[in-house]
Amino acid sequence: MDWLEKLFKKILFASILFFVFAGPTKAVPAAPNPTCEIEAEIQMIEKVKKLTPPLNAPAREVEYYSVNLKITKVSMLKEAGSSSCDDRYPVGSEKETMLFPNEYDKTTLIKGQKIKGNVHYQGDERFAGIFLSDVVVLSEIQAPGLEKKNTESSEISKKILEQKKLDSISNISWNSERKTYQIQGTKKGKLFFVIPVNLKIQLEEETNTGTIQIKKKPWWSFLVR
Repeated sequence: MDWLEKLFKKILFASILFFVFAGPTKAVPAAPNPTCEIEAEIQMIEKVKKLTPPLNAPAREVEYYSVNLKITKVSMLKEAGSSSCDDRYPVGSEKETMLFPNEYDKTTLIKGQKIKGNVHYQGDERFAGIFLSDVVVLSEIQAPGLEKKNTESSEISKKILEQKKLDSISNISWNSERKTYQIQGTKKGKLFFVIPVNLKIQLEEETNTGTIQIKKKPWWSFLVR
């Protein structure tokens, strides 16, 4: 049985060598990807709620916007890895990107607009990695209901000035989440009854009730009459 014992020793020795030199299989890190600047036309945009798997944190719903783009121009902002921006975002191709609410809220994005922005990869398997940021609208189109909102804004402006809630209005914007108009402007007054000042004030009008209330004003406004 000496030959059997020798065979067993050889197999054991080979197994030890394999585990010592090969070791456990390690995950290969994802190759770095470049940051690209693109110009594109919005093909589709929709809000998504996604339940994330518990990666070092409890599972939770994360809101983002899924944006489909038709690429019209591309250039490289930051080189990384072996792939180029031309490879990742060929002109004429359609690509899906992701936009988080803090970026979306900076401007109103709708289908048909031409935009410019940065697309970059973040190695987070929960979101497939492609993020859109620093978006600039290159061409506006008439959004459904926009003409009506412009008319409503004019009426709100007229009402606020007539009621002397503000002396001048610098901006009126529509908040689609709250269904309210945000009005920014100034009101004249005198600090300590003597010094002329202009108070910067933000008002909010609820479309359902027409109620107008002050949302922001200087903390020292109580000293002004």
